[in-house]
Amino acid sequence: MQGLEYSLLERTAEGEVIPAQVALAWVSGRRAVTSMIIGARTLRQLEVNMAALDVQLSEDHRKRLDDVSEPQLSFPASVNRLASAMEFGGSTVDGRGHDVFPPLAGNPVRY
Repeated sequence: MQGLEYSLLERTAEGEVIPAQVALAWVSGRRAVTSMIIGARTLRQLEVNMAALDVQLSEDHRKRLDDVSEPQLSFPASVNRLASAMEFGGSTVDGRGHDVFPPLAGNPVRY
């Protein structure tokens, strides 16, 4: 077992929590999340899910969960990451510096 499931189970071995509680604690602590839909069908499920509010995850564990859940995007995402280097090529725009597009970095010609 590896990936996200392993990281969730890793925290459950450290204490009295279940993977669903770790997952809910992780999601609720993410910066962009303002609410969660938990989908409990029974009172017991609701109680277990609400107990996730008391679960504390270390920054290291949060980072591992973030790392293993990051989607592997295909084309054009890899090229889009270079957009600012292609557009602004080594200049500073609005106080933010941009790298030179790698294929052009060794070329002394500037337009």
